[in-house]
Amino acid sequence: MTFDGVKSTGGEILTTTTVPFLTKGVGLDTPPQASSQTLYLQFNGNISDVTGNATKEFEQVAYTTDRFGNANGAADFRGATIPGNGDIVELSGTKFINPSTTISVWFKVNLTDYSASKVMFGLGTERGFFNEISPNDGWLKFATSHKVSPDPNSHYFGTAWTDPNGSGTHGGALAEYTGSIKDLIGNSWHQLVMTYDANSQVKTIYIDGIIMLQVSLSNPPEWSLTDFAIADKADGTGTPVTGIDPKLALGFFCSRDNTATGWSTYSTATNTYKVR
Repeated sequence: MTFDGVKSTGGEILTTTTVPFLTKGVGLDTPPQASSQTLYLQFNGNISDVTGNATKEFEQVAYTTDRFGNANGAADFRGATIPGNGDIVELSGTKFINPSTTISVWFKVNLTDYSASKVMFGLGTERGFFNEISPNDGWLKFATSHKVSPDPNSHYFGTAWTDPNGSGTHGGALAEYTGSIKDLIGNSWHQLVMTYDANSQVKTIYIDGIIMLQVSLSNPPEWSLTDFAIADKADGTGTPVTGIDPKLALGFFCSRDNTATGWSTYSTATNTYKVR
């Protein structure tokens, strides 16, 4: 900053002076709202959680240019040509799911990669959460598991199978995008956000700040869904569900060790996610 002609209370005039200084800001090693964040990945050539809450357990992924043009600034999930050999990242931690949760991710897809739907990330498949996307077909899914209340028949958990499809016909929707999702998701960078408020029991899915779907889970067809949770008990018995692995997977529905859901077994998968 340059000062010129400043006069003191004693009448002295300051000659032209330039003073450099730094302002306090958010550095690359400081996640926004750090006190509330439980996971923050930059993908700048490595998998490292800036918050310190998560630990990388496995990495099979390349790196590419990010949305700002920085080399090796984004993870490149190239997908599987051989079942069970697709790119995947696995993270362990205890803070991936909280009663109220927001998940935000920037992504870019190459539409020529999409012969079928692909999975961007997940934890325990429908027993935790996952995101599946098919931009060529114009739909995406962000399924989340929740505690059930009240519980008249020992149904401990329920899955909110929220599937924005741009039809404007999702039952009980508070808001739903009625345009074409194909027009929103393409060969450019986009932001996907899912937020769930356990107090209001409202779940909202955004693409680039546009509400794709907003639903109240307080009055679904059967039960009220409350806290975002891992569905680790079997309905009707309360016995533990076997095969749930609590690691967060990037590039698939669940980790390679998760066997709780037969249709999302990594070893036989062909729909791992591709990002460019």
